Amino acid sequence: QGAFFNEAETAFIKAIEFDSTYIYAYSNLGSLYSSYGFYESAYQEHERGIKVSPESAYPDLYRELGNAYQALAKLNEATKAYKNAIKADAGYPDAHFGLGHIHAMYSDYRQAIVEYNKAISLYSKYTAGFAHMHIKYSNYMRRFMHNLAQAKEDLEKDKAQVTALNSGYNKERQKTLG
Repeated sequence: QGAFFNEAETAFIKAIEFDSTYIYAYSNLGSLYSSYGFYESAYQEHERGIKVSPESAYPDLYRELGNAYQALAKLNEATKAYKNAIKADAGYPDAHFGLGHIHAMYSDYRQAIVEYNKAISLYSKYTAGFAHMHIKYSNYMRRFMHNLAQAKEDLEKDKAQVTALNSGYNKERQKTLG
C-alpha cells in the first residue's frame, strides 16, 4: 500500500473525527480505498457520507458508490447509485456511462448503447474528444444488428480508451465548474 496510502487514510479518518458531517472526507476516503482495490471499504465510506449528509450528496459520490458496487458485482446496488447520481445532476454523463456498463454486464447491449449515447452526448458539452467515442458507439449499434459477438468484443476492447478519455473529461468538467 505504501506511505501515501497510510498518510492519506489517516488524514481522511482524522477529518471525519474532526467533523463527522464533512461529506468530502468520506468521499475521498472511499475513493482512496477504491483506487487500491478495497471496494468493500470504499462503498461503506461512500454510504456513510451519504447517510450523514444526504442533502449534500453530489453526483460524483453516487458514481463512486456505483463503481465500488460494480467492482463487487453488486449490480442492483450499482444501478441504484448511478440513478441517484442522475437525480442529483441530470446532466451528469458518468452515471449514464456506469449504467451502460451495467446493461452490458447483463448482456442488454441495446440498452447499454442507449446509456452510452446519453453519456457521449453529455460528454461532448465538455470536450470534443468524445465526438470520436460517439462515432465508435454508433458503429457498435449498427454491428449489433449484424454481428453481436463482434460488437461485444469491440466494446470490451475500447473500455480502456474510454477510461482514458474520461480522465480528460474530468479535467475539463472541473475547469467548467470552476
